[in-house]
Amino acid sequence: MDCNNALCRFIVRHEWYLYVFEGAPMVLYTFWINLVYPGRLLPSNANRYLDFDAVTERMGPGWIDTRSKWETFVDPLDLGGMVRGKPAHEAFWLKVDDWPVAGGGSFATGTATNVKGK
Repeated sequence: MDCNNALCRFIVRHEWYLYVFEGAPMVLYTFWINLVYPGRLLPSNANRYLDFDAVTERMGPGWIDTRSKWETFVDPLDLGGMVRGKPAHEAFWLKVDDWPVAGGGSFATGTATNVKGK
């Protein structure tokens, strides 16, 4: 591209516009997401999950993956299983009657143990 026109020379001379209007919002968002970390709102137990009614919480088995470590390393998202129509994980969240209701408050209603002020 020939950079002899006035617009190109202007952009090359005034690069700070690029940093302010493109880079600065990304940097501010990165700092903000580190200060207001959303992980504090998640349950401390990874086996706790929200049921379909968006209020009831259940204690499930966690993520069940029947693949070997090597298969998981090569295809971490199990795209091969999804293409074949037979994913290697068990959809435990669809079997709501198999897992007990979790006690100790609910994250959906704000009464759980890691909620601020509790």
